[in-house]
Amino acid sequence: MSVPFPSSLPPARTPPSIDAPPLRWGILGTGWIARRFVGTMRQNTKQNVYAVGSRSLESARAFAVDAGVEPAHCYGSYEELVGDSEVDVVYVATPHHLHVEHALLSLSAGRNTFVEKPIGLNTRSRTFVGLPPSTGMRNKAGTKLFFANSVT
Repeated sequence: MSVPFPSSLPPARTPPSIDAPPLRWGILGTGWIARRFVGTMRQNTKQNVYAVGSRSLESARAFAVDAGVEPAHCYGSYEELVGDSEVDVVYVATPHHLHVEHALLSLSAGRNTFVEKPIGLNTRSRTFVGLPPSTGMRNKAGTKLFFANSVT
């Protein structure tokens, strides 16, 4: 006897992303993926793009305007961004070969850090594997953002 194909999806097991408590995000990098991330975040959550960091202040300001987050603090260096104690979490959106360097920069400043995949391109990315609990750092790989559109 064959089982009929379901006509609908089961109810979601997680709360709607729009209900997640807002955090102050710092966007490290101003390229295409950062624009997509911010656009999706603004469309589907109440998260706050608090700061934008780039290699130049002009690029950070242009990103803030283009992404519609003009109230965000703009920084002309990544060090300034991760040094802002008001940032709750840093989103690393620089080119792949810089992910490890920029993730370590953010983590060393004590920031919660979300790194766009891949974490790295070579064995240097092993830095993040098996970190001792005493560091307070956790490594979790994910394939979906908590605020991605749900299928209904």
